[in-house]
Amino acid sequence: MGYFPQEPSLIPPTVNIDRPNFAEQFIDRLLGHISTLARQKFSSNVVQKSLRKASPRQRQAIMNELLDPTEFPRLVRDQFANYVIQTAVSFGFH
Repeated sequence: MGYFPQEPSLIPPTVNIDRPNFAEQFIDRLLGHISTLARQKFSSNVVQKSLRKASPRQRQAIMNELLDPTEFPRLVRDQFANYVIQTAVSFGFH
């Protein structure tokens, strides 16, 4: 099974991004799709894990997508994305 951000359902919630080289490449593939992934049950968990494992550059890119003024209001009200926002608040400012 491949991991394609265009098909978020292909991202398993148990994806292991603990290996640094894999994590960097995997997170880079998610960039540009964070808002969509954050609103889905299983991929929202992957976005939360990504925030924890991301490099400073990647974390900033994820934060920029989450804080986009056109997306942020929808994300904070979403049943899954609101947990991503909470994780971003706790990990995004370290």
